This record gives sequence, structure tokens and C-alpha cells, in this order.
Amino acid sequence: MLPCTVRVAVVAALLAAATACGERLPAPGDAAADGDAADGDRDPGSDSAADREADEADAPPDSGPLMHLLCGAELVEDRLCDLDGDGANDNAIADLGPPATQMVLTGFNSLAESGVAQAPRVATLFPWVDDLATPSAPDTSLILFEVVDLDVPADRADDCSGNEELWAAGTAVDACGEPLRRATGVVIDEGSLEAVEVGELPIPTMPGLSLSGARAWGWIEPGGAAAELFTCGYARVAALGGAAAPLEGTDLTLLEMALSGGAAFGFPAVSGIEPDVDLDGDGLERITLDEQSHVAACIDGDSTEIVGPDCWQDDRIADAFSFNARLAGVAARFAGLVPDWRQAVFGTCTDPPETSAWPAR
Repeated sequence: MLPCTVRVAVVAALLAAATACGERLPAPGDAAADGDAADGDRDPGSDSAADREADEADAPPDSGPLMHLLCGAELVEDRLCDLDGDGANDNAIADLGPPATQMVLTGFNSLAESGVAQAPRVATLFPWVDDLATPSAPDTSLILFEVVDLDVPADRADDCSGNEELWAAGTAVDACGEPLRRATGVVIDEGSLEAVEVGELPIPTMPGLSLSGARAWGWIEPGGAAAELFTCGYARVAALGGAAAPLEGTDLTLLEMALSGGAAFGFPAVSGIEPDVDLDGDGLERITLDEQSHVAACIDGDSTEIVGPDCWQDDRIADAFSFNARLAGVAARFAGLVPDWRQAVFGTCTDPPETSAWPAR
């Protein structure tokens, strides 16, 4: 059960959701990195003075990197894409139907708001945009990464000011300091970001919730002041089972919260969601809960029952929940890699790239 103050706020929001339908969102419609990495000891995102001067001389007057800090996120009821190839767009929460869909969405999004303080900050970065005023780039890349505040002591209060300078965290890079999550061949056409495969995407307001197989698209304001992204993807049962719900006073996991639905918020009549993406091809799995909303057993797609609270860790339980989200980004400035980034990576850089994926600095 949630703490009293949080529970009251969530219950109020759920009651509002039960009497009104939320506004629907619209359906979805390598660039040259400029820093040369000469060896494994050189910091990515740096460049020689000569190379930098040459880049600046050849570049249009209104071009360069474009970074946004994801400062807001909400799960949505829209079915934005087909994740399992069956010809129908997926959204596990929308499968509940009204009014349960609106109530569960409101509950999850209220939880996300309460979890903002604990969630890692996540940013998007286009290393090079040909026309920042539009913005437009016929062939660039998109980097997703966790950030570290330059403020000493750290102060998250001004991160979303629209002009905050932020480091890339060591958790976002490999042993050579190159980004772990990067999509190439990205097209931005007069502010419209065409759909791109982004792989693993953390939801910035929900610690522990990452979407696998994620796709993203959206719009960027003129000058890059803000961005709105829509994304679809799936969260594996095992990933949710290993993540604590972002609330004090409860021992539920994200998996148990998803399965229990309204029961987590004091509305036991509202059903929870079920896995809806069959990743191992043997049929959709089911998970049962006990009276305290803890996992009791898992039923594999072939009807095999696996009993116990840790059944979600069994390799046979491989399915996932589909989620769709809207992300809001505000402009930020890239400060390079956090100075102690090497402390967060494993291994040695044995094959540094000739050109870094990070923008020149």
C-alpha cells in the first residue's frame, strides 16, 4: 500500500480519470561526428585546435550539436506501433479498455511524478544538425545517455532551465568513452524527427522502467528550444520483476504494481495489465498474485506452471508488456564526458574509433 500522502493524491487523480477521457496524442507519422579519437587515452568529444578551426570554417553559420534533457514523461493510451509483428499496434494498458485504461494510466503517471527525484536524468544528443533554426539534418545520429550535473554541490532544480550544461555519465559509455546507445541514419526534416530505432530507452521519470526494442519520433521546436518525442517499446517481465516501485513505504516491484492495477492504489476492482508481447513464440504468459499483490506463480505460454515468488526469473518466462510514452525535452548544453567516467566502465579500450561519435568540443 502507498504512503498516505501519495495515496490521497493518486486516488484523487484516479477519480478524475474515471470521469474524463484524457486528450489523445497524434499518431506517428551518421552524421559526421567531428572529434577525432587518436588513441585510447584521449577524451571523446575533444578535438585538436586545427581540426576545430577547419570544421568551423566549413560549417554553415547556424549549425552544430543539438541536445535536449528529457524533463517529463507520461505513459499514453495511444497504440503507436506494432511490436510483435501481428499487424496490430500494441499497448498493454489500452487493452484494459475504458475507464480502467484511464485510471491505470493516471496511477502510473502519478507514480512517475513522485519518482522524479530518484530517477537518473536522460538526454538526447544530435552531434551535428545542419540547420539549427529549422531544425534540419538529412543524415545525423541520435545518442541517448544519462547525464551528470556540473553544479557543486549537485543541484537538479535548474537542470530543466533550458540552458543547463551537463556531462555524459560514465554509465553511458564503453571502455573507449563512446556512447552505448546510438542510432545512425537519423533524419530531421524541418523540425520533424522521422521514426528511428533507439533500442533500450530508459523512461526518465520512472526508475527501473526501460523500454526494449524502442522506436521514437517527434518534433523539435525552431532553434531547438524544446522537443516532444513519442516512443513505443516493451518492458520484459524479468526487468520489471527486478525493479522496485519508485515509492517509499511499499515493497512492491514494478511487475507487481503493473499486475495488481488499481489494487496498488486502493481500487481493487480495477484490473491489472498482463504481458502482451510474446517474445519466445510459445504463447503469452500469465502471472498470478497473492492477497498482498506479490507474485505467487507464473504460467508459461505452453501452460507449464512455475510456482514461487521468484518465478519471473525463470528463463521460460520471457514475455513483455508493451508501453507507449510521450517525452518532453528542453534544450541543454553538452559538457563532454564526466571527468571520472573511466571509473564507471569495465575493460580497456583496445580499438578506439578514428572518429568519435560525440560532437567536437
